Amino acid sequence: MASADIFHEPTVRELTETMPSDLMLSILETYEVEATSDLEKLRAALASDDGKTARERAHRIKSASLTFGAAGVAHLAAEAEDLARQGSHGDAAPLLDPIAVAIQRFVEALKARLTS
Repeated sequence: MASADIFHEPTVRELTETMPSDLMLSILETYEVEATSDLEKLRAALASDDGKTARERAHRIKSASLTFGAAGVAHLAAEAEDLARQGSHGDAAPLLDPIAVAIQRFVEALKARLTS
């Protein structure tokens, strides 16, 4: 995956230039925990056909990802949110594993960038 698919470069640059690396690493850890938790809640909501919770959890993932510059995650979460809003829960479910992979790739890439 290309860097542009992982990062929204202006956001990541602003964050990394304005925050100490140790603080960014701590925030990144919180992002990973929260996004992963929200993803599991999204998975459960889709499995139980709970559209309201699915929309809310996809929205949380998207919003947090936009805040931290996780462009790939935000894009996939926005798709899941739109599908959940339309009631297409079965169509949103195949996005869950790619979202999990995108979260992991973002976290790993940003950690590498912060520690290099």
